[in-house]
Amino acid sequence: MSRQHKKLTEEEVKELQAAQQSSEDAASALRYQAVRLYGLGYAVATIQEICACGLPSIWEWNRKYHSQGVAGLVDQRQGGNHAGLQPLQRETLHGWLHEYKPNQLLGTIDHQGNGEFWSLTAVAYLVEKRFGVRYKSRTSYRNLMVKCEFSYQRTTQQYQSCSLDKGMAVEEELEKNSWT
Repeated sequence: MSRQHKKLTEEEVKELQAAQQSSEDAASALRYQAVRLYGLGYAVATIQEICACGLPSIWEWNRKYHSQGVAGLVDQRQGGNHAGLQPLQRETLHGWLHEYKPNQLLGTIDHQGNGEFWSLTAVAYLVEKRFGVRYKSRTSYRNLMVKCEFSYQRTTQQYQSCSLDKGMAVEEELEKNSWT
């Protein structure tokens, strides 16, 4: 089952070349180039190598060009989380995360553990409470923490039936026994 290979006219080739040269968007320029090469009869493998794209993309772009013209090849992707924080809000959050502990900003009820360290849940709560923004995935909060120069650390489990002093004593005893 072969695909219909439409040759481009001289005017179409010039139109695609002009669009590619004037394009400020690299993704759109790549599409113009791929369609132009495909329409000039270049081997698909060569186009894939030049444009670093897949065969279905070449066919899709060619179909869009023949149905919508040059406008059909403009990159429509928006990218990013558009419900996210604005740069000033991100800067404010950065300052808060470095200056305060969760228990200082969120109170005693709204954080996990003893409120000494920032967790994804605490950051998510703070962002929603102070800025009214809620990300769809935990990865977005991890990325936000990285932008705020924080690394993501999983909190350790602490048994409430065991005090910190007793736990330290047990660990010291284990360490002494491991050397003997």
